[in-house]
Amino acid sequence: MTEESTVRRRELGKELRNLRERKHLSGMELSRRVGVLQSKISRWENGFREMTTVDAALYLGGCGVDETERLRLLELTKPPSELYWVRPYFDQLSDPMKSIILQESLANRIVSYEPLVVSGLHQSEAYARSMFEWRGSVAADRVDLLVKARMDRQNVLKRPKAPQGTFYIHERALRSVVGSPRIMQEQILLLILSSTLPHCSIQVVLDSAGPYGTIGGDFTILEFTDHPATVYAAVFGGTIFIDDRPCVDAYYDLVAKLELDALSRGHSREWLVRLADEYDHMEE
Repeated sequence: MTEESTVRRRELGKELRNLRERKHLSGMELSRRVGVLQSKISRWENGFREMTTVDAALYLGGCGVDETERLRLLELTKPPSELYWVRPYFDQLSDPMKSIILQESLANRIVSYEPLVVSGLHQSEAYARSMFEWRGSVAADRVDLLVKARMDRQNVLKRPKAPQGTFYIHERALRSVVGSPRIMQEQILLLILSSTLPHCSIQVVLDSAGPYGTIGGDFTILEFTDHPATVYAAVFGGTIFIDDRPCVDAYYDLVAKLELDALSRGHSREWLVRLADEYDHMEE
């Protein structure tokens, strides 16, 4: 029977398959080298089968990886839990943005709520740069790399078969000035442009809609064709991925409330046009 995949298994499987292909090994050849059925290797690489540290060591040995790569991939086999997974920003062995990009690239639907900032999938280059510079948590010479990574991440919404997206953004996030009124006006105009895409619904949650600040932070639900839905939430020190079914269902309950209380897609666009005009007057 096929096992349910998790965020960790999917990321590990993708990393292993990329590694095998870089070594120019077929699944059959690797199967012969490590003495494991090719079907088992396929299930590992697609995230449908649990991989122990011993399994991973065999696989990596068959691919002939160096010590640094081996340690990095073995780290993915030792989570604190299958129900949640923390990817810390300051851990040299992990890259939380890489995890997010991978999961978003596999998704066929994305639903997010942002109470304090514009979603990373819709940030303008100037807005993203201002955010990184203001935080001051990274060296100045890395800001360009981080901004480029964020812009590249947005390609998931530009590909031919882009995931369907519903993005709820709180009024506070849109009224908090990042950088300058001019940067905010450009950011709002970008949101208006994005809202015209058929696969992208941007809906504003007004302050008057209710105490949505009590939710406690942003979250994103990712839905997949072949895997159960996953939630991720960003915190200052990293990103939390959640596969626990009751917890994921609780986030769907929040989405149901947002659907009722947020402005409609059309009314949100009208509200954003008025806000862009406000920022234009601020700059003057």
